[in-house]
This record gives sequence, structure tokens and C-alpha cells, in this order.
Amino acid sequence: MKKGIFLILSVLLVGFGLQSPAFSKQKNFVVSILSMIRSMPDSFLEMNPGISRRTITLQHDDGRKVKVSVWTPGPMVERKGLFRKRFVEYPLIVFSFGGGDCPFFLPDVIVNLVKERGYMLAVADHPDLVKICEIGKFGNIDLLKFIKGMASMPSMEDVTSEEAGSPPSLNTALTDLCGDRDAANGLCSYRSADMKLIIDELIKNNRRNNPILSGIGKINVDQIVVSGHSLGGHSAMGVAGANPLYKDNRVKGVLSIDSGSYIFEKRDIENVDVPVMMITSDESLLPAELQSNTDEVPHVFYSWLRSEKYFLSIRQLSHPGFVALSCSELTSSIAPGLDAGGACDDLGEKFGAIRQYSKAFLDHVLKHDQAAAEFLGETAPVSDWVKDYEYSR
Repeated sequence: MKKGIFLILSVLLVGFGLQSPAFSKQKNFVVSILSMIRSMPDSFLEMNPGISRRTITLQHDDGRKVKVSVWTPGPMVERKGLFRKRFVEYPLIVFSFGGGDCPFFLPDVIVNLVKERGYMLAVADHPDLVKICEIGKFGNIDLLKFIKGMASMPSMEDVTSEEAGSPPSLNTALTDLCGDRDAANGLCSYRSADMKLIIDELIKNNRRNNPILSGIGKINVDQIVVSGHSLGGHSAMGVAGANPLYKDNRVKGVLSIDSGSYIFEKRDIENVDVPVMMITSDESLLPAELQSNTDEVPHVFYSWLRSEKYFLSIRQLSHPGFVALSCSELTSSIAPGLDAGGACDDLGEKFGAIRQYSKAFLDHVLKHDQAAAEFLGETAPVSDWVKDYEYSR
């Protein structure tokens, strides 16, 4: 059935793509659509039968609803003898996607933590004004939204051309992306509110007599971390204390992936009081034409942190390259002009280094693992792709 749908969509997309001027702007448009369809969550679940995914809808006190995609890494119940059972409690990662992306744009390290390390993952479908896709009616990617988003996405050449004029200010760009929703509490702060709501609701689910009726299972309330890519890293830092209105004391650490935390001021970053691992690259977060301040580099914000902290820089990995789950055309289609960071083999080695450090960080912070702490205490890089690694405890 799925192969038949894929074939029909292939024919339709090629036909429309050849005729539509908007579609023809994207040289890899059709390829990227087909790549996304191939990598839809159902395919991932088919290849990893122990993992389940469920979409739930949560509601804020003001009535605003948000869809959340929850990935459970294994069985919700373990049998203890013939009649006894116990509910399995999983460590939780609450993840926030980058600006313009959606809950299906997950960095390799996050997918690996679910697949290989047994973490439950929850991702809110933030109501950004501009994003390339969203959770559809049946929990998978909304294909129509994705097709429209890809067709209207300007190329990097368009954005940085002389005809485009001066690049927008950071505040203007964020206002265009997030609007004025909850702006009094900080630009895009509703994203941090979404993350905190997820933690609240999953803990409530734990208290049910039979929590697996939700189709989610239980979390370990003592093993909760927040993470995010790009603007999502900013959202995660807000929950960790950078935005006091949404600080959640149940969060034990932050995994920040090429983050946009520079939205915060120094005094905000200093309020973060949990361990943080900042993962970035030696390539610019944005092309030079879009940078308003050359001092806006990740290491500056690392230096502002007063809590236990770790800084990892990977060589030659572009900003969108962090979410290249496979070596496909998808990443270059999201941001034309920015590659995925090299050949497939190189990309795999870079992701391997990120996985090693991230696993050690989480094992240290959540499980108090001595071997992980010793690994993090070694300053010698584990790979030639590691440009810089440092820490402060």
C-alpha cells in the first residue's frame, strides 16, 4: 500500500514540479520530497520494531493546544514471574526543533539516544508562524504542508543577494518566525512553555493507576533532560533557567545542539544552574551575509555559563548538517547553498564523535556513571573531526 502511494506521489510531484515556477526554484525539490516520504516515521518504526510512537494533544492553561510526538524506546511493561509485572520507567529527553523545521527534523544523536540508549523522546509541534512541516491528522508528517513549505522556501542565494537588501535584524527575524505570541515573556518563549507542559503532563501520566493506557508508558522523573537544535537550543535553555518564568527544577541537564542561545543576555545564561553540553561546529551558524555581529559565536555563551559545562566543536559540519539523518538530498533542500558537512563516510564519523560525548554526558548527569565522568575529563579528542573540546566542573 505504502509503495503504491509513494509511486503515485512520485508521478504527481514530478508532473507538478516541472510545470510550477515556484517548484522549479528548488533544484532538489522533487528529490527532497521523495527522500522525506521514504524516511517517514513509519519506515523507522518498521526497521526498529521495539520502538513505538504516539501523538498526543496537550492543552495550556490559556486553552492553547499543542501536538506532541512521543517515542517510547521499548516495552512499557516487564513481566516478573507469571502474575507480577512492573511498569518500565525510561529517561526522558524533551526536544525542541530548529526555527522553520518541525518535529520530524531530528539530529542523528537524538535518534540514536532513542534507538540505542533507551531514552523516551517527546517533541512538541510548536506553533511557529513559519515552518516547513508539521504533525498531520494521523500523526505522520503533513505532506501537503511540507510540499507547500518546500515550494515557498527561498534559496540561500535569494536571501543573501544584493537585490534582497540588508539582512534582517535578529529581532525582526524572530518576530517573523514566532509572531508576538507570549512575546511579553520573551521572543519565542512559548516554545519553552511547550517543553515545560510536556514534563508536567508526562509526570501526571506516571501517577495513573495504569499509565500504559495512554500508549506512552512511564518516565523516570529523576532522569529528565532538555535538548534542542538551533532555535530549539534557545528553548531548552529557557526551561533550564535562562527564562525564569519557565524554569523547571526537574530538568537535570541540557544538550544544546548548534544552538541559538545568543538570543539571551549574559545575565540570563548565568541563571542556568544545571550541567550543559554545548555541541557546535567550526563553521558559522549562519552565512557571513546574515551575521549581524561577528562576536555571536557559541564559545562566548559557553563562557557565560556558571554551571558545570562542556563544549564540543566538530570540524566542517554545517548548521543544517546536524539534522542530516541520512546522507540524502534533504538537508541541502532545507537550506540551499549549505551542504550536509561532507561525504557520507565523513558525516558518519562526525556523528559518531557527537554520540560518544553526548552519551557520556547523559550517563554522567543522569546515572552518575564514574566511567562517563572520567571520559568527559579527558581533553584528548576521540576523533580527528573534533576541533575543540573543553569542560569546567
